[in-house]
Amino acid sequence: TTMWATTELNVRTTPLLGGGVLGVLASGEQVTTAGSVAGNFTLVKYRGQTGWVVSKYLTATKPKPKTASTAGVTLDKRCTTGLVICISKADRQLRLVQDGKIVLSLDARFGSEAGPTREGTFKIEWRDKDWVSKMYGSKMPYAMFFSGGEAIHYSSDFAARGYAGNSHGCVNIRSMSGLQYLWDHAPVGTTVVVYR
Repeated sequence: TTMWATTELNVRTTPLLGGGVLGVLASGEQVTTAGSVAGNFTLVKYRGQTGWVVSKYLTATKPKPKTASTAGVTLDKRCTTGLVICISKADRQLRLVQDGKIVLSLDARFGSEAGPTREGTFKIEWRDKDWVSKMYGSKMPYAMFFSGGEAIHYSSDFAARGYAGNSHGCVNIRSMSGLQYLWDHAPVGTTVVVYR
């Protein structure tokens, strides 16, 4: 059965809260159950393995990404006309904005000081749902390239470790469902603004 995580969710080696952790499902990430239940846990298929997650944090209904209010948010003026992916390094948010109205807001992570994410105004040049980095060998689901090799994409590392890590210059997103929404609503040619 296909299910979705309703929150960030540890995938454990055993059906116990103290069990070892194989990894972390991001909020909204899709997962397939493996047919077994033990107490409050459900067995799921996870990156070529099976692991246990707390059942109450799974849902059979694909969650809609959270929308954001413009209250208290100051957008760069380049983000106020037309459809724009507005990426603020200051508050670590990617926002999909339509004519100045925020449609979607997602947590974002950037490159390090040694390999920073470029700032400026760009366009989505090309996209690939199943891209794997040729340089680093890492999976980049729902990659939307906007500046050479820099892309907006889902990051399992960001989902698992949060801001403890960084990208190699890309814009990492930890919400799979949020990124899927962005993919569906931001075609090639969409303006991307990255600013501080």
